[in-house]
Order: sequence, then C-alpha cells, then structure tokens
Amino acid sequence: MIRAATPADVPRLVELGAAMHAESRYARLGYSPQKVERMLGMVLERGFLYVVESDSVVVGGFAGIVEEHWFSGDKVGTDLALFVEPGRRGGFAAAALVRAFIAWARERGAVMTDILINTGVRVDETAALFDCLGGLRAGLIYTWEGE
Repeated sequence: MIRAATPADVPRLVELGAAMHAESRYARLGYSPQKVERMLGMVLERGFLYVVESDSVVVGGFAGIVEEHWFSGDKVGTDLALFVEPGRRGGFAAAALVRAFIAWARERGAVMTDILINTGVRVDETAALFDCLGGLRAGLIYTWEGE
C-alpha cells in the first residue's frame, strides 16, 4: 500500500535513506541523518513525500518537489529520492510511487516531470520500468570522482 508520509514516518525514512546511500555510488560520500531529516521535513511541508508499506512497515518511499525551472517560470517536477528495500523490489511499489508523483506534479502545474536514475543501482531495470510507465529518456550522467 502506498500513502502520504507523516512526520512519524521520518525516522524510518532516514533509515531507508542510509540503506539507499550505502548501496549507491554515493556511498563514498558522508551520510548525515540530521541533514536528511531536515530535508524530509521540508518536503513534508511543501513537496511530495509518499511511502510504501508492507505488513504495516515502511519499506520504501519517494520524495519530490515542484518548482519553477531556473531559467523559466514554468514548473517542473523533480525527484529527490526513490527507494524500495532490495527484498521488496520487482513488485508494484516503485511503479505506484512514480505514478503518484507524476499525478501530484501535474496537479501542481508541472509541465515536465524529471525522475533521475543516478545511484548506479539496477540502472537497466529502473530504466525499463520508467520506459513502461511512458517516460522518455532525456540524457546521461557523467561523473568525475576525486582521489
């Protein structure tokens, strides 16, 4: 089941954020639970924060915002994080979260919604899901990592 997150979900989402961070290409960067908690609080106030539950336990979530693009007055929906626990992947959860975010963004006037695949985790499978949901591939990410 997916639903809107509440303040009571934030501690669990911070835990899931740590798990997402640990398995991603960002694992070489530090993880600040306090910073994540503040960001989630901001998203609760003015953005999209949904969770997916299984047996009354939050096993995934999606955070996103709608803002004017930096060069335009037009609004764009942008994801901040999408994560489902590894053992819960491959079902309906990610698709339901993505669909809910796209609908939410459109309701708020987004003329475009961007969801990135930038963690380096299950890139091909995630791209296939987004393709099935009607997404259009719009670019690539290149990174240069320091020593």
